[in-house]
Amino acid sequence: VFVLLRECLEGILVIAVLLAFAVKTSQRKALIYIQTGWIIAALIGILVWVFAKWVTQISGIHREIASGITALAASAMLIYLGFWLYSGLFGQIRRTALAKQLSQLLTPKNLWMLTLLSFAALFRPAFESTLFYDALWTQISLSARPVMWSGILTALTVLALTGWIVFRLALFLSNKALFVSASGLLAIMSIIFAGQGVTSLQKAGVVSANNIDFVSIPMLGIEPTHQTLLAQLIVMGILALGYLIATREKPNSENAEQAPTD
Repeated sequence: VFVLLRECLEGILVIAVLLAFAVKTSQRKALIYIQTGWIIAALIGILVWVFAKWVTQISGIHREIASGITALAASAMLIYLGFWLYSGLFGQIRRTALAKQLSQLLTPKNLWMLTLLSFAALFRPAFESTLFYDALWTQISLSARPVMWSGILTALTVLALTGWIVFRLALFLSNKALFVSASGLLAIMSIIFAGQGVTSLQKAGVVSANNIDFVSIPMLGIEPTHQTLLAQLIVMGILALGYLIATREKPNSENAEQAPTD
């Protein structure tokens, strides 16, 4: 139960917020792209179970490399989408102005970015969880397998319920609160994914690991190595700089909108 919850909870939160964003702003087109991303990731997780014997023949190094690259790519997309929400939509509170702004910003490129983000948020945890449960399946007795299935179903139920609760709560937020909360969540997740991505690459031997005396919180991507913490600090710096620039540009754009026209 806890393995699936630990691996997939972060992705479920991201997907729930993205779905709430699309519904709240009446962007049905974006909703379809977001749904497509996580459904493809879930289907790949099922296929990994079906072809588990072939997948397990792939060396652990290659799996860690794929996992690390996916996590770092997701981190980059989260940073991009967080800036997009904050700088492009923050301050557009009126529904009419918001709808107009969204129609201009939801270009085909940005829509596919939502698909890739939804996919990346769930692909890595689905892939790793499937491999874990397949290995467990081969080691336990026949009498214990129903217990494993009950654990998986329980975890999936809790994840679905958690996602639904977050989704419903987000719908009650004002547009401004939703955008600020969403951009904040995406920023936090980008930091977590950056740490997890570097950790996976370290396990594969692609990135060196210089250990230091620090806490280890794998769920938050925090590992006691210079490289992992440096990656997260770099992401924090990028986020701080980006939000600072967006905040400073905001008053200028508001003044331009309020300027009288002939």
